Parts: sequence; C-alpha cells; structure tokens
Amino acid sequence: FEQAGIEAYRNNLTKKLESADWDYIVLQEQATTSALLPTTEMYSSVRALRELIATSCPQAQILLYMTHGFDVKASVDGTYRLVKASELQLRMQSGYERVGERLGLPVVSFGQLEYRYEALHPGESLRTPNNIHLSEAGFLLAAAAFYQAIFGEAPTQAVSKLASVTEDEHQIRVRAAWPT
Repeated sequence: FEQAGIEAYRNNLTKKLESADWDYIVLQEQATTSALLPTTEMYSSVRALRELIATSCPQAQILLYMTHGFDVKASVDGTYRLVKASELQLRMQSGYERVGERLGLPVVSFGQLEYRYEALHPGESLRTPNNIHLSEAGFLLAAAAFYQAIFGEAPTQAVSKLASVTEDEHQIRVRAAWPT
C-alpha cells in the first residue's frame, strides 16, 4: 500500500468502528502470517488495530480468531517448502497465543477444536470438499467456540439453532470437540 491507500483504509475502518456500539470485534490474521511471522507482522498489526479500536469504540472487546491449518507452500526459516496442515496449526496456535498474551487479548482457538474433533471422528470433516472453507457443521463448531469465549461456558442448545442440526447432533459435536 502507498501511504494514501493506508490512510484511506484507516479512515474507512474508523468510520465503520464509530458507526455502531460494537460489543465485540474479531480480528483474524492470515494463516501463514500468524504461523510464520507472529512476533513481527502479526503483533504490530494487531497492536495498531487495538489502538484504533480503543480510540474509536472503547467499549468493544477484541477477540483474536484462530482458524484451522491447511497444507500450504511457504517460506519457513528461509526455505520454501510444503507446510502440512498439522504443522501450520501448531505454528498458528503458538503465534496467536504469543500475540494474545503480549497484548492481553483472548484467543478463540477454533483450529484446535477442529483438529480435536476430527481426530476423534476420522473421516468426518468439518470442511467443504476444497478442504479450506468450513462446512455447516464446521461453522456450528466455530459459533460454539465464540460462545465459549464470550460467555465462559460450554455452548448450549441456543448455538445449535444457528445451523440446521438437531440438538442431539449439536451435543455430539460439542462433546467430541470440547476439552473436558
């Protein structure tokens, strides 16, 4: 971005932040940035956004949203290689935790819940066939992760109403994914 582009983006974002009384603002970094550059690019971006949010809508609570890992070719320690989903997920978790801890922001660790769920249910994916985007069941689990982050307790039947699944299906998914 040129400086004029950055200023225009900042001005538009400020107007959006000031346009409503937001309770929560969710920040999500690109998977590779959060996994491979958390203490440089991610930290400085989140810090700058936190300052802008504090000025524009101080009542809002910021949540960092960590998605799921996927296979990607990326530069790791100067070597361009295939980073498998499991490695990317571990690197993302570490990056989000470090940034969240340094800035005092909670992390919604959806990616970890997804991997736990899929480990307990081999062959049942929470993603669409492209293996990047979430399926309806995946969105339900993500909603449950936000519910837990906001209310501090395991999700209830209210979350199941966000997707077309029965209460029994919802409870099975939540119990399978949620650490006890």
